[in-house]
Amino acid sequence: MRIRIDGTSTEIAYALAELRRLLPVASVSEPMATDQPYRWRIYLNTNPARTI
Repeated sequence: MRIRIDGTSTEIAYALAELRRLLPVASVSEPMATDQPYRWRIYLNTNPARTI
């Protein structure tokens, strides 16, 4: 699954930490600037759910 996160650097860091806690994250893209100042966009890909 591909997830897009938009926000300030602090918002993105918090969201990424929470998503890594809940989902197995495969990769995270480089931050991309948006048309608004101090706003960034990243994409992250998740792996299938872990089986125990």
